[in-house]
Amino acid sequence: MSSIALDFDGVLSEYTGWKGHSAPLDPPVEGAIQAIRDYQDAELEVVIYTSRADSPKSIDRIKQWLWAHGLEHKRVDQVKITNLKPLAVVYLDDRAICFTGTFPTPETIKAFKTWQQY
Repeated sequence: MSSIALDFDGVLSEYTGWKGHSAPLDPPVEGAIQAIRDYQDAELEVVIYTSRADSPKSIDRIKQWLWAHGLEHKRVDQVKITNLKPLAVVYLDDRAICFTGTFPTPETIKAFKTWQQY
């Protein structure tokens, strides 16, 4: 099965900045929960990767967030959550520059903006 790796902060959830492990998680980006359903229905394995997933408690917190925002329990059980970059066919990340064979200049890197910053 092919997999898609989804970043949590800034892709699945609105990201307003790090406030610590116990702070409430930001709400979902519009369409995020439905996108997970669509990927699963298309037989893609969904893997959420985030530095937040550094303990079983943190992983459970993300699962609770998914349930609270409408993803069905059976679907949440099929999602893998990790703090490591997983093997995937595609990565969806708000903090990435697609490598096209040419390295970006330092100026390009310094000028980088996430979709929320435009």
